[in-house]
Amino acid sequence: YTTINVYWLTVDASVPGPRMALGTAVGGALPVAQPFRTVVHAEQDTVYWQNMLTPNAHEDRWFWEPRLSLATAGYPATRLYTVTLASLAPNPPTPPTLRVKLKGFTNANHLTQLYINDHAAGPAFTWTGQVEYTHTVPIEADWLKAGHNFVRVEVRPGATPPGGLPDEILVNWVEIEHPRTYRAAGDTIHFAPPAAGKLRFDLDGFTAPAITVLDVTDVRTPR
Repeated sequence: YTTINVYWLTVDASVPGPRMALGTAVGGALPVAQPFRTVVHAEQDTVYWQNMLTPNAHEDRWFWEPRLSLATAGYPATRLYTVTLASLAPNPPTPPTLRVKLKGFTNANHLTQLYINDHAAGPAFTWTGQVEYTHTVPIEADWLKAGHNFVRVEVRPGATPPGGLPDEILVNWVEIEHPRTYRAAGDTIHFAPPAAGKLRFDLDGFTAPAITVLDVTDVRTPR
């Protein structure tokens, strides 16, 4: 094997291979697409659990910062995680959703509380074991803001420790699902139709009038 490989990429119409097709927009009067729901995923792989015991060989062993614990010296009981949002839709018909994937570090009972921008996201919840656990909870739309949003994960006192084991957990990732408008962020927007049928999409927020639109419904054959 080698640590360096060189590949020459050439454009040659005589060479067979897939080509990107060109589509045409549909004209005429069409209903304007309403805001669509999008999922913003935030994850940082900073801590690797090398000797993690799991029946699933492909389970993620990377986590976002060291573990959280009330009882173990040197570890905090709470930590903030940042999720950056853009183009929030006002007055959405359905509430946004907060989703956090956790992992039990100890084979104990866990009592956990989530906050979003200092608002309690539902009541504290319990789960048990050295397992993966994904908690999903609806949140209020006016709790979110454009830019940085802060999700706080907190280990709460009160969990009954089996065998005297302390409550210790790890955070894998954080997601916020929310309705968003068709305004670009950083000259880019990735969206899907919010309903079936032919719709008109009014896109804005670009810094130049010439933009490229790609249909990536099938990512292997974009148009």
